[in-house]
Amino acid sequence: MLLDANDLDHGAVLDADLCIAGAGAAGITLALQFLDSGRSVLLLEGGGLKRETDVQNLYAGTSDEPLADGYPLMSRLRLLGGTTNHWIGACLTFDPIDFTARDWVPDSGWPFERSELRPYYMRAAEVAGISPPAFDDVDPTLFEGSMIGVKQTQGHARRFGEVYREQLEEAPALRLVLNANVVRVALGQDAGSVEQLDLATLGGKRLAARAKCFVLALGGIENSRMLLVSDDVQSTGVGNAHDLVGRYWMDHSGFPVAAVCVSDRDRTLVTYRPQGGRVLRLNEEIQRRHRLVNCGLMFNHVPLIEDTRHALLRDGAWQRLAPYLEDSGIRPESSLLGRFDRHRDDKLYYRRFSLLPEQIPTPDSRVTLGTAEDPFGLRRVHMQWSLPPETYRTARKTAELFAEDLGRRGLGRVAVDFDALEGAVYQPGFHHMGGTRMHPDPRQGVVDGQCRVHSVANLYLAGSSVFPTSSYANPTFTILAMTLRLADYLASRLGREA
Repeated sequence: MLLDANDLDHGAVLDADLCIAGAGAAGITLALQFLDSGRSVLLLEGGGLKRETDVQNLYAGTSDEPLADGYPLMSRLRLLGGTTNHWIGACLTFDPIDFTARDWVPDSGWPFERSELRPYYMRAAEVAGISPPAFDDVDPTLFEGSMIGVKQTQGHARRFGEVYREQLEEAPALRLVLNANVVRVALGQDAGSVEQLDLATLGGKRLAARAKCFVLALGGIENSRMLLVSDDVQSTGVGNAHDLVGRYWMDHSGFPVAAVCVSDRDRTLVTYRPQGGRVLRLNEEIQRRHRLVNCGLMFNHVPLIEDTRHALLRDGAWQRLAPYLEDSGIRPESSLLGRFDRHRDDKLYYRRFSLLPEQIPTPDSRVTLGTAEDPFGLRRVHMQWSLPPETYRTARKTAELFAEDLGRRGLGRVAVDFDALEGAVYQPGFHHMGGTRMHPDPRQGVVDGQCRVHSVANLYLAGSSVFPTSSYANPTFTILAMTLRLADYLASRLGREA
């Protein structure tokens, strides 16, 4: 059933077994798992069916450099389907090492290994509209003995609000309520459970949602904000006894400072498709040996360069690649590599690529509250973000090792603008992660291994805000897998309470 909070009575109370706040990728996926469960479900969305300026502006906030003040507004969408409405559809599993506690990565480690998510990744593929991902006990390498691993992305830009709206509307035990903005997580006086979510509309109506279990699926920024602003029972906010809510917030930052030249016969090395293709990264053993964080290499599309001469002369490519050529005496009219000397008619492919390092979790990158208030009288979000030096070292070393591997095999040459890399902070990827990190110890995490807020019996968080680490991969596919895992747990819990 589809409802609009603007059409409900002021003071109305909505009851259900399960209340999900947020109808983006996580919230919709979670709701879909209960359509035939016999349980009543409330799915609350702060926006409507389309983007509206006054609704979208509820996401406005401020940021410290290097983020722009407009970051909290630009990087999110407040309407049915959430940010799947601008998602390009890239789907990639996290790597096994991403779940591992690494002594060179402070505060790393998930409460479980990637193998726990494997069945959920398989189910998530159906939700995302892609083929099931391939899993290998040993990640495939680029070539035999290579230090470079290969992963295949898939992509299908599925707008969850459009694709799943009909199912949600027709489900007899589900009520999807639009324009229902959560303004407070109302704890009982003992702070041990949630009594209700207070709701409001921009038109001035106040409502409430009550349930046995509550799930906040508001996004990788708003989950933290909502816990922080709900400070009437506990002055530091919900689940924030150890000052962890909002901390360890992460985003991806790409460094588009490198290029590679390969022959026509090796062009599959740099295959590019807008919604799927190869991502390269160093294998786990090499990461451990050099104490690096995980880092992807993603190739961008540029037109085919027809021959060696054009490759070296076009757009100053010769000047950029010269330091990396095998012989400093090579001129533009000769081939780049010794093997090209035997194939003078080879075409060359010149591809730019970005280095996409995992962000190291740090407590000083965080979601906080600013001084400005929104129309509901809630303090707006303020963002602080920094990239530890290890991020830059990883990007540089990954590029060097990639260049070494290709050069040793006579496959191509890599050029990296190290001057541009050092100290630079590039446009963030709008991949919000962390802020309500998962850890079995409440002194080190906001939620436990089942995504339940520590010390609050019936409050769970869904989405990337619970990620302890970020990998280099787009987070959406892992959001779906984690949500399906949470759905199974909640189904079991609600079953016990029947």
